[in-house]
Amino acid sequence: MLSCETRIEKLVSNYTKELKGVSQSARAEIEEMILTIKSLNNRSALYMHSQTLAPHEISILNEMIAIRRKGIPLQYILGKVYFYGLEFKISPGVFIPRPETELMIDYVIKEYSGCNNLNILEIGTGSGVISICLTKFLATSKIIATDISRKALELARHNAKLHKVKIDFIQANLFDFLSPRAKFDLIISNPPYVGSDEYKFLAPEVKLEPRKALIGGKYGYEFTLQLVSEAVAYIKEQGKVIVEIDYRAKDVYIARLGNKFKLKFLPDFNLKQRVMVVEKNYG
Repeated sequence: MLSCETRIEKLVSNYTKELKGVSQSARAEIEEMILTIKSLNNRSALYMHSQTLAPHEISILNEMIAIRRKGIPLQYILGKVYFYGLEFKISPGVFIPRPETELMIDYVIKEYSGCNNLNILEIGTGSGVISICLTKFLATSKIIATDISRKALELARHNAKLHKVKIDFIQANLFDFLSPRAKFDLIISNPPYVGSDEYKFLAPEVKLEPRKALIGGKYGYEFTLQLVSEAVAYIKEQGKVIVEIDYRAKDVYIARLGNKFKLKFLPDFNLKQRVMVVEKNYG
């Protein structure tokens, strides 16, 4: 008789074949589906304690796989996404956070560890993951998080409630809701930075995410240039603007912003310049 561990292994292996050609991480996705169905927390638990799937659970898995084969992102199917070691709710119509964005969290926590009562503004919060993570690690900070999407803000508020943090969520476009006297220690954003022409060549499942959360202009960098140019008016003397960027636009930012502001670029785990830190240039 096969052991339970072997049976689960065979089950995962068989279902993985159904996602070949749909996902480069087919096995991991099947495992994630089963973990969600079984309400388990880690992959090792799949192969322990005689785990198996009941007939109704297999039906749920078959339905998930059928939806995934249509190109629907796994995160939308499961209704959740993991970011910075935490679980968040996610739903169609809201941008799916990427692992690369965690670099901004790392940088902010390192730079501001030990600082109290920081005033932080996030532009384009989406599901709220950036602001929620910062609130959990910089507990005394006051954070305002904005988005133009009411749907995104509803989800962000839900995630904040799940993680028991207090954040002021505001529906707004860039800085149009602020008083000219408003000043922040930090303004942070993962803005849209895909070019409108490049958008045509994105994977179909990426195009299921909100278009406004992806396209940053004809070349992709226009929105970020506007954001940074306006943001510096709202940071304190030693304040910073931190944005995620397309590494290919680094030279554009240096040419357009380098003579006005102090710029610093941070590499991601693929050694591509993924984050830009902007400070006022005091000569």
